[in-house]
Amino acid sequence: MSSTEALPTEIELDALIGAKSLYEFLQLAWHVIEPSTAFVPGRHIEMLCEHLEAVTAGQIRNLLIEVPPGSSKSISTCVMWPAWEWIAKPSSRWLFASYSLGLAERDSEKCGDLIRSPWYQRRWGNCYRLTTDAKTKIQNDRTGIRECFSVGSRVTGAHGDRLVVDDAHNIREAESQAIREATIHWHDHAWYNRVNDAMTSARVVIGQRVHHKDLLGHLEEKGGYEILRLPEEHDAAWSRVWPGARFQDWRSQDGELLREARFGPAQVEEAKHRLGSRGYAAQHQQRPTPQDGDLIKRAWFRYYAEIGDAYRLEDSQELIPVGQCWTFCVVDPAASTNPGADYTAIGTFSVAPGGQLLVRDMVRERLGLENVVPRLNEVCRRYRPVWVAIEKDGIGQGVIQEAGASINQGGYYRRKFADIPSMHELKCEGRDKRTRAMPAVIRLDNRQVYFPRPGPRYPWVEAMEEELIRFTGINDDHDDQADVVAWAVQALDRFGYLQDPGEPLTFGQRPRQPW
Repeated sequence: MSSTEALPTEIELDALIGAKSLYEFLQLAWHVIEPSTAFVPGRHIEMLCEHLEAVTAGQIRNLLIEVPPGSSKSISTCVMWPAWEWIAKPSSRWLFASYSLGLAERDSEKCGDLIRSPWYQRRWGNCYRLTTDAKTKIQNDRTGIRECFSVGSRVTGAHGDRLVVDDAHNIREAESQAIREATIHWHDHAWYNRVNDAMTSARVVIGQRVHHKDLLGHLEEKGGYEILRLPEEHDAAWSRVWPGARFQDWRSQDGELLREARFGPAQVEEAKHRLGSRGYAAQHQQRPTPQDGDLIKRAWFRYYAEIGDAYRLEDSQELIPVGQCWTFCVVDPAASTNPGADYTAIGTFSVAPGGQLLVRDMVRERLGLENVVPRLNEVCRRYRPVWVAIEKDGIGQGVIQEAGASINQGGYYRRKFADIPSMHELKCEGRDKRTRAMPAVIRLDNRQVYFPRPGPRYPWVEAMEEELIRFTGINDDHDDQADVVAWAVQALDRFGYLQDPGEPLTFGQRPRQPW
């Protein structure tokens, strides 16, 4: 640049930078829409903007975005995105819909306010001019339109290059099957085909999950959509990002927070308390579960309490002396500490004289191979099981060998892991997980399986129950605890009951049946 050439002004720099990047535009324009709230940068917002840019560029045709509430999704998608795209493509036509026309109009007004603002006009006012500026419809002189509707309303005659549904469901109506199905029917039969060009127009559905059979779940099941899914607490097996994105989920450990600067540990705990585990799993983790369960129904869960030296079954109030019960463990081993890897699960179960199965404890941890047997030894030292059953397939055989290893101590050999009793092998024998789980499903249905009441003393129970009701036996992401419960019933039926809790059991010996 020669000394006679003027440096670009701040306005000119804003115009250049903002036009090239939606995320940069959002940061520059934020103060216009939210003058009393400072913009807090976030990589989740950057990822969201990159996916929307890919839609603008024609790289993504159909996109689902699943993010927690308060993630700036509406202001990014419904306010900033059309105002940004009109800088380079003022002829693009937009249709927006929300469960509430008031919410759709709110974002339409914000978008109009941004475009009319002196800040925007000084930078891009020469690109187009507004000709219509109403609550539900904004038009410009380059044939561009931004129009909004409520879910379920008539959209006859409207067509767009971008069809955006933001929050299709009212959370308070999420449990209404009739309303959910009406929303899905409206989307599939009235909204979906409102595109200008079936080859190039794009569809975006954004929101938080509210039910396993909501619109987002319906579209996931149908397929044909790229998915951006960002749980509040990182879950490597559940997060989804468009493969072509420059920015992938940056979190490496499960449980890392999405936006700690704005929604930290205290806010997470408050949300869990306010929404409950099921509501939090849906809205913040994007993992809705059927309220009543899939294979295993929530209503089947029965509970017991430890009262001194006895267990009290809450449904019958029966008191069962601890001394009349015997205990066994089941191990479903894994051998990786990597995020997203399967967990090692160690379940401890006690059997009452009447055949009731009491779940005493559930360990669910990512363990390296060298730590599986020591952890099992700790569990056995605490609960003193009569025997342990383990899935032989995979690393199970190695665990069995390691558990039986001896060490030389002053010329005398003793077992290295002396608290682990005899071990029984469990084999899949060609049966899939769903088939293997059916005996446990039947026992649960017959109200023969009891859990401790969820609470601070038993923090593992609630997560275990949620996994059980999500369990389908078909490509479940994490089903380690469900597998252990299924194997426990298999082992109990295969190896039998002990007639006398004090009776010794040698390796491979089958306990006598009580009948």
